Amino acid sequence: MIVKALVLREQLRSFYGKYSRYIDFAVRFAVAFAAFFALGKSLGFLKILANPLVEILLAVLCGLLPWSSVSFFSGAVLLGHLAALSPEVCVTAAGILLLMFCAYYVFMPGNSIILVLVPLLFALRIPYVMPVCVGLLCGPLSAVPVGFGVLLSYLIRYVHANVALLRADSDLGTLQRFIQIITYLRDAKAMWLTAAVFVLVVIMVWTIRRQSFSHAWRVAIFVGGAFCAAAMLGGIYALRINSVSVGWIIGGCILAVLLGLLLEFLLFAVDYTRAEYTQFEDDTYYYYVKAVPKYAVQKADVTVKKITGRRGEKDEDTAGPAPQTDIPEAKAFEEDVFEGKTADLVKTQQAVKELSREEALAKSLESKIERELEDIFVESVSGTREIGGEK
Repeated sequence: MIVKALVLREQLRSFYGKYSRYIDFAVRFAVAFAAFFALGKSLGFLKILANPLVEILLAVLCGLLPWSSVSFFSGAVLLGHLAALSPEVCVTAAGILLLMFCAYYVFMPGNSIILVLVPLLFALRIPYVMPVCVGLLCGPLSAVPVGFGVLLSYLIRYVHANVALLRADSDLGTLQRFIQIITYLRDAKAMWLTAAVFVLVVIMVWTIRRQSFSHAWRVAIFVGGAFCAAAMLGGIYALRINSVSVGWIIGGCILAVLLGLLLEFLLFAVDYTRAEYTQFEDDTYYYYVKAVPKYAVQKADVTVKKITGRRGEKDEDTAGPAPQTDIPEAKAFEEDVFEGKTADLVKTQQAVKELSREEALAKSLESKIERELEDIFVESVSGTREIGGEK
C-alpha cells in the first residue's frame, strides 16, 4: 500500500512537472474566482463587481498573472464593495490593509495569497486548517498575514450582518459610523482570540518542524492541531464567547491534522530508519550532520517483446504492431533478405559442425600419437635392459 502511494506521488510530481503551466493557471483561476464569488455573495454592494461574467474575466486575468495579482484584485474588489456601501467602512478596511503592508510586505514580501485564503476559508467554515498549513509551508513572519486575514474576515462578517446600520444613507452620521466600526473591532473577543491562536500555531508548527529529531513534521502537525483546539476551547470558555461553535473547532482541527499529514507525505516523505550521522571539521568549526534519505520509488516501464523464428508469425511488442507494406517490390526485397539471412545461418551452422569434426579428429590423432610414443619408449627401455644383461 505504501509503495503504491509513493508511486502515485512520483506520478503526480511528474505530471505536475510536465503540465505545471496549465495547472498553475487553473489553480490561480479557481482561487481568484472563489474569492470574487465569496465577496460578491457576502457583500455584493457594487453590482458590476458582483456580475458573474466580470468575476470570471477577473479570475482569468489573475490566472495569467502571478499569485500577487490574486491578492491585489481581491483587495480592490473588497474595497469597491465597501465603498459602495459606506466610505467609512471602506476607509477602515483600507487602513487594515495598509497597516498589514507596512508590518509585513516592507520587510518580507511574498505569500500575499494568505490574506485571500484566510477569509475564503472562513466563508467555507474551515479556517482552522490555515495556521497548521502555513506553519508547514511558510516562515514565522507568515503569521502576520494570517492574523490580519482574521481581522478582515470578522470585518466582512460584521458588515454583512449590519448593512442597514452602516449604509451611507442611514440615520447615523459619519463619525458615529466610524465609532461603531472601531467599537466592534475593539470588543470582538472572538476575533482577537482567533487571531492570537492562529499566530501562535503558525510559529509553533514552524519551530517544531524545523527541529532535527525524527518525525519532526508529524509532531508539529499533531501539536499544532491539539494546541489550536485546546486554546480555542479554553479561550471561548474563559471569555464566555457564544458565537463560536465547539463542533466546528474540533472538526476543523481534525481536518487540519489530516491535511497536514497529506502535505508531509507529498513534500517531506523521508525514511528515518535509514538515518545516518556524520561529523567533520574545518579550521573554525566542528560539524555534526544528520542525513535522512527521502523515499524514492520509481515505477519501472517494462517492454515485453516476443521474437519467433518462424515466418508468417508477427512479433508482439508493447509499442504496437510493426508497420506493414503493400508494395510488391518491397515484399520481394524483404523475402530475399530473409532467405539470404537464412542461407548465411545454415552455412555458419555447417561450418561449426565441420570445425567440431576436425577438432575431434585432431584430438583422436593426438591421443594415437601419444600411445605410439609410449610404446616406442617402452620398447627402447626393454631393449637397453637386454643388452646390459648380455654383457
